[in-house]
Amino acid sequence: MKLRQFLSNSNVLQNVFRRYVSSVSINVQSLTSIHVKSRDFMETSDNKVKFTLCDAQQKEIEASKVDSFKVLNTKDAFKLDFDGRHELSLILELPVESSPDVCIEIIAGCANVQVGNLQAKAVDVKLDEGHVGLKNLKSESIRALTERGDIKTQSILLGKIIQLNISIEKSQGDNLEVEGTNVVVDSCYSTSNKFKSTREAILKNLHANSTIQSSGGKFKLSGFSGTLQAVLDNDDVEIQLSELYGDSNISTTNAHAEIKLGLSEKIIKETDFKLSSHCAIENSINELIVCQFNPNSFKINHDGRDSRLKVKIEEGKSLKLSKMSWIDSLKLKSSLPSI
Repeated sequence: MKLRQFLSNSNVLQNVFRRYVSSVSINVQSLTSIHVKSRDFMETSDNKVKFTLCDAQQKEIEASKVDSFKVLNTKDAFKLDFDGRHELSLILELPVESSPDVCIEIIAGCANVQVGNLQAKAVDVKLDEGHVGLKNLKSESIRALTERGDIKTQSILLGKIIQLNISIEKSQGDNLEVEGTNVVVDSCYSTSNKFKSTREAILKNLHANSTIQSSGGKFKLSGFSGTLQAVLDNDDVEIQLSELYGDSNISTTNAHAEIKLGLSEKIIKETDFKLSSHCAIENSINELIVCQFNPNSFKINHDGRDSRLKVKIEEGKSLKLSKMSWIDSLKLKSSLPSI
């Protein structure tokens, strides 16, 4: 039975309570799953941490009956250590009122981890092997890393610092760092973003300052609004820019790349643009501007503008330059996410 199924079975839960603490640490060698969440507000009004252990048959078991399973409960910390290898599932529930002040650390050799529907001062997940699921988190710092596995988010992550190697649905905060083989982002409103991908990157609705380093197969960026610094070594590059501020630079180094660049009408009319290579220009752009064009360079001059874009591609390669359609422009989400 999957974790989600037995979480809904009230007979599985084993009520073991610990008083409120400011930090929670889980360090295990191997567990089937670890699930950290806030306690049901309707269940109880006490301010205590609760954990539950279940075996492979989803039966509740006493922690004292499991070899190498240690629980340390001090005045300020709740710590759980397990260096054995058993098919056990751990459910840890934090009180709603006190969880915003708790620092959560999970270190595991092998486990699938879920953290969701809570606030915390810090969330830090490090796995050698296993998948990580993050959902509806609000924290000053959110960090997740797995050497062998996937990390995915649902709903919204809010944090001042977010460091992940994952697929992101929505993110908001001051600093976001994403690194992995495949990076997928649906919506990001962080003030400063850094993305690094070694295989494929699909980035949508990015805002503010973004630094991107990508290599491998496909790279697609759409609905971008802000300042962009991108170094790309992908085989297939497609970029759609909605709005630019300050100095932006795009550089491609793959001699075999197919490159497509779509610009919004706002960028075409208001941004200084320079391309140091040959490009194919759609008539929709020629109709909007009077440009300087020769076989080796292309410029759109708007002297005195606050936004500038430079594009450098591998020598001998060409770029297809087009105006974004009205439908493409509508894909940019203008409203900020909220919890």
